[in-house]
Amino acid sequence: MSKSKKMSSLATDDVTLRSSKRKRVADSYVEVDNLNDQNNIEGAHSDRKDDLTMEEMKKQMKEMKKMMKKMKEMEMLKKMMKEIFADTSDSEGLISDHEQKSKAKISAVARVRLAKTIKAKGKARRPRRDIFPFMLLPGEIRNQIYDWCLTNDREAAIEVQDPPNDHPERVRIEREYGNENTMPYKRFTLNALEPKILRLTKVIHKEAASILYSRCFIFGSAKAVVAFLAAIGPQHCLLLRQIVFGRGRNFDFKRSEIFAMFQLLTAYTNIASIKFNARFPLVYYERITFQNSRDSFFVKGFIQMIWDLSESWFRAMAVEQGNIFAGVTVFSIEQVFWEFVGPMAKMKGRSLTNAEISYAWSQRQTTGAQLQQCFNAGIKKFLRAKFSIYQADDNGHF
Repeated sequence: MSKSKKMSSLATDDVTLRSSKRKRVADSYVEVDNLNDQNNIEGAHSDRKDDLTMEEMKKQMKEMKKMMKKMKEMEMLKKMMKEIFADTSDSEGLISDHEQKSKAKISAVARVRLAKTIKAKGKARRPRRDIFPFMLLPGEIRNQIYDWCLTNDREAAIEVQDPPNDHPERVRIEREYGNENTMPYKRFTLNALEPKILRLTKVIHKEAASILYSRCFIFGSAKAVVAFLAAIGPQHCLLLRQIVFGRGRNFDFKRSEIFAMFQLLTAYTNIASIKFNARFPLVYYERITFQNSRDSFFVKGFIQMIWDLSESWFRAMAVEQGNIFAGVTVFSIEQVFWEFVGPMAKMKGRSLTNAEISYAWSQRQTTGAQLQQCFNAGIKKFLRAKFSIYQADDNGHF
């Protein structure tokens, strides 16, 4: 029995050995620990590769989302364009089955969006309230409107007052016959010369300013001239056309004021008319004498005194217009002055009876006209002598 058991045990051992040899796959389980270590290393490398691919995948997904969003926007734009501008058909292959089902919905959305865009553009272009197209009117109608707004009476002159003093307590007001009276001072401000229509736009200001400043302006003193020219500026000074110095026979001008006014006007040779409507200083009247032998007035001394005050202005006018008599055509003295000075010059230095004095004053119009003719002829002769260097012709052109 023992031998049989030994033999059976040997047989079983032999079987086990044989089976282990035949099943070669089982040999790989001998070095299990080594295999596990290698697998762990390879797994770590694979995990890193997986991590890198995940980051790249995220980036790619973001890019894909952006692309899809753009594609959707492009598709929506195409749908809107097809819906508005063209008739889409299934035969052309432009619309898919899904698009055909949602065609009504897409067209409604497109119409709403288009209506909103048109409404927004209309609001941006169109003002809140309708404005009258004034600048589209013809130029003649616009000028007529400017004339209505800026001039109540076309022939009426604009009187420029003197600038007010700082703190005067009383002012003197000269009455008709030279009497004086005092009254409490009341501060006043000059009326704005520029109406509101000139402040609308630059184009309207450019068109309407010439209508306003072409009117006649009356200045009572040199201070008024300086303040006015400084207030309107050099651009508007070039638009002036008519200027009157003084407010009548009872108004006096000093020599310094006359000189200052002509010095200011030297820069503005565009003025077409400058009239003197005031009394000259007494010394000027003494330079006008009447010659009985010639039945004419001697005015050379009077002309010389005017030349001393306005020489720069006469020269500027001659150079600007190319005529030595340009200043004579622009500058003039009112007829009232000649009618007042003429009879005085005839009676000066003579003992006349009351009848002769009354007769002389009754003839003041003819006497004034005669004195004015003598002055015009004398000043032309005087200017020809002063401007002899220009060698002007008979009409004064050079």
